[in-house]
Amino acid sequence: MPLPSGQPRGLARFGPKTIGTRLVVAIALAGALVIGGVSFTAFRASRAALIAQMNAEGFTEVQTAATGIDEAINRLAYVPRMLAAYQAGVGREPRPQLEFIIRNLLRRIPAREIYGTYIAFDAKPWYDPAGMIWMDRTSWPVLRRVDYDFHDPQRDWYEGVKRTHHLHITEPYFDETGSASTMVSITFPVILEGDFIGVSGVDIPVSEITDLMGAIHRRVTDRHGGKANGYIYLASRDGKLMVHPNDTLTVREGFAGVALASLPQGGRLTGEKEGTARYTGAEGDRILYWTVAPDTGWKVVLDQSAAVVLAPIHTLEWRTGGIAVGGLVVLLALVGLISRGAIRPVVKLEHVARALQTGAFDPASLDPLVGRRDESGRLAVAFRGMAREIRAREESQAEWNRNLERTVAERTSDLVAAREAAEEASRTKSTFLANMSHELRTPMNAIIGYSEMLIEEAEDLEQASFIPDLKKINGAGKHLLGLINDILDISKIEAGKMTLYLEEFIVGAMVAEVGATIRPLVEKNGNQLTIDCPDTLGAMRADVTKVRQTLFNLLSNAAKFTHQGRITLKVERSEHGGVRCLSFSVTDTGIGMTSGQLAKLFQAFVQADASTTRKYGGTGLGLAISRRFCVLMGGDITVVSEPGRGTTFTAILPVRVPEDMGASAPPPAAGGAGDGSGARPEMPGPDAPLILVVDDDPTVVDLLSRNLVREGYRVRTSLDGREALGLARELRPRLITLDVMMPSMDGWSVLSALKSDPATHDIPVVMASIVDDKQMGFSLGAAEYLTKPIDREKLSAILARHAPHTTERLALVIDDQPDNREMLRWTLEGQGWNVVEADNGRTGLEQFEARHPSLILLDIMMPVMDGFEFLRELRGQAAGRTVPVVVVTAKELTTEERNLLRACVENVVQKGQTSSENLIDEIRAQVTAASRGHAE
Repeated sequence: MPLPSGQPRGLARFGPKTIGTRLVVAIALAGALVIGGVSFTAFRASRAALIAQMNAEGFTEVQTAATGIDEAINRLAYVPRMLAAYQAGVGREPRPQLEFIIRNLLRRIPAREIYGTYIAFDAKPWYDPAGMIWMDRTSWPVLRRVDYDFHDPQRDWYEGVKRTHHLHITEPYFDETGSASTMVSITFPVILEGDFIGVSGVDIPVSEITDLMGAIHRRVTDRHGGKANGYIYLASRDGKLMVHPNDTLTVREGFAGVALASLPQGGRLTGEKEGTARYTGAEGDRILYWTVAPDTGWKVVLDQSAAVVLAPIHTLEWRTGGIAVGGLVVLLALVGLISRGAIRPVVKLEHVARALQTGAFDPASLDPLVGRRDESGRLAVAFRGMAREIRAREESQAEWNRNLERTVAERTSDLVAAREAAEEASRTKSTFLANMSHELRTPMNAIIGYSEMLIEEAEDLEQASFIPDLKKINGAGKHLLGLINDILDISKIEAGKMTLYLEEFIVGAMVAEVGATIRPLVEKNGNQLTIDCPDTLGAMRADVTKVRQTLFNLLSNAAKFTHQGRITLKVERSEHGGVRCLSFSVTDTGIGMTSGQLAKLFQAFVQADASTTRKYGGTGLGLAISRRFCVLMGGDITVVSEPGRGTTFTAILPVRVPEDMGASAPPPAAGGAGDGSGARPEMPGPDAPLILVVDDDPTVVDLLSRNLVREGYRVRTSLDGREALGLARELRPRLITLDVMMPSMDGWSVLSALKSDPATHDIPVVMASIVDDKQMGFSLGAAEYLTKPIDREKLSAILARHAPHTTERLALVIDDQPDNREMLRWTLEGQGWNVVEADNGRTGLEQFEARHPSLILLDIMMPVMDGFEFLRELRGQAAGRTVPVVVVTAKELTTEERNLLRACVENVVQKGQTSSENLIDEIRAQVTAASRGHAE
């Protein structure tokens, strides 16, 4: 609903509407900011103070521990000091009383504090019994004999004192010879008249230091209310752990202790004398405090839980937040009480607006507000007037909507009728194309066929004067047929009926084939053809037929407009719109074109100009069809030309045409039943007939092999057409089953190579695949598929393959056109065949039942019974399942007709047996026929 002029828009609609409410909101916001600012400032100051206090307490604990350790070590150091003073007083040699003194010291001092004491003399060798006076708890009350050279510089307890002449504390070590515990030695130099004469020392168990640190930590914990929140550990001057709650980290038998640097924050612990750090461990966040004991140089580290240390800070956060929230709640309560009276009229108006929106508005609901003298009263008056205006507009709008619905219903009905008419027009156009294909090619068949017959008869009768004219008739018929094909192609493209059949092929081989085919036409006008196609281009996936036709059109166009010149076909990689492509460039040195001629170059039925058409001929369809082919495959054709200098056409095609642009050929197999070796381990016996199965689909190979072996045949398989050719020459199988659509070399190429090789041309071949529907190929039984006009040489080859001279040579020709029947009869009789004719499918069935021909030539479009119905009836008879059928038609089969053909064939196959069994019957019959041929 549009707002009246003067009403606030956007976010302003949701803000305060009166001065009173604005003032109340401003006070509330200001109060909230003040409370929040004061609370935050107080919190930050208190938090900083608490953190400083926590750090001070942590440092106090580690410093207390460090001081306690130094005091304990200094207290125990009085023993070596006393012994050094005694020896300095009695001279350079040990006295007998020294043993008594050491014995009494060990008796009086607790064993947990001192384990052993000794004096070693610098002037005496280590093996001298008087060289070291040593007694410990294990040997007491007698002396121990030293079994190592204490003068060795590696002996830290002796060498350290001798080097510094000061009190020395060794690194922790494990005593293996006596106590079997970790020790620390405290040694002191014996100085007499300024000369170093020996070392006095005591061995202290590290366990005493551990107990001391534990007692210090417990005292500190007691001062904090008895909450144990961490532990203390100790490291030597060299950074080895001496004391740690985890005993596995300290010095013990066979283990020198973990280095301090390997612990969390070890870098800072070893590099800084004093400090604090934070890390995250398995138990959560931890805080470290550390310092160095001044006298011993040992590092004392306190490891505490951050949650316990920072608990007062968290408590402060909650308290500060609670105070701030409480103050804000009180402030909001006061502001709410003040604003309630101010905004109540606005709320009332909001309810009225919602009622107006839902159609439940009652003008009397505004009466309590209309009498007010403030802003809400004036707003209520304006609102009531607006509501009356809106109601009037809604009534008008409702009437307009009713009229609109009637209009929309009428227009929708018109659109539905238009769509149905367009669909009917599309169906009519498709039917027209199919019928035109048949009706136009049928007379061409007669023209070309009869002209060939007349040429042959003229040669036989030596009427040489007729031959040039007959060849002109034949050439004109073929030219007209090419024109008809071009017109049908462009019509199918414009009708959206053109289908792409994608397959993978080698670019170099395809280009070489095109070059070999087009070279005679190029050289006819004295031109030179150069092909630049690197072998490294590899393969591409596209409709090879349409790519080949495009190159034919471009090269023939260049040959037509170039005389005594040069034509170059160059293929190279390129990239267009982020897609990997191949560019096929055809460059000539011909007449060239102007910019005006280029503008209308790719229009159907349009050439450069009238003079060009008169001089060079042509229909103007070749380039239009070629460009539409390229666009269908996701590419395009570009042209650059200069009058008198020549023209360059460039066809740009993707290396891999997307699958959704056409019906693709089956992909290459990745392994399975056939491994490409041609071997099958399961064979009934060496004398059984050998079948070669060729298919790139491992599933089909396995299925056929199993069925054939079960029927008593030996089987060899191949997944590749080229390998199959070698196997056929090597094995000479009785029969070959061959897939049509295969990578690298398709079935038709394999079949052509087989029939052109004298070693394999007489092997029967069953085509076991038709594009993506192999079942239709198995069931239909069509041994070949020819397109009118008939190629006599191809027809003769088909006749020789499917019915050798050794069999009864009777052919049944079924066609509704007498001319076609007569031409086929003439061709067949020229090959030594007997021929019977039928003008429709019904008559054909009668002739088949009466004569049982060995071959049937069948047209599709016929009256009474067409070719589809004939095939269904034929395959329904037991005798009709094995006879070869060659389909001879001028009709372009639509998708619906292919589906109808598939359905008819499947109905025949499903009468009591599976498709695979039907296939086996057909193979058995072909093998039997081939066997008879070999025997004869």
